[in-house]
Amino acid sequence: ALRLDFDLQPGTQDIAFSKQDVLSTNKIYEELSNYSQKLMTKSRDEILNLLIEPSDKFQYHNYESMIKKLKEINNKYPNITSLYTIG
Repeated sequence: ALRLDFDLQPGTQDIAFSKQDVLSTNKIYEELSNYSQKLMTKSRDEILNLLIEPSDKFQYHNYESMIKKLKEINNKYPNITSLYTIG
């Protein structure tokens, strides 16, 4: 059988890194808390307008309007969209 016999005592470097980790974690937590507070104070409609592009009414698209809309989205979000043709 293998026996490991050692003490888990922090060294001086471990304490410094530990404090840094706690501070950075606290900073992230504060930022997330502030963001969630902002979201909770806004109305549902305001949040949806931020997250979803508002439209006045539902409508069917023809080919030209669909292509135009896809190009607008691609121009607005080039890092997460790509346009391809299948024919």
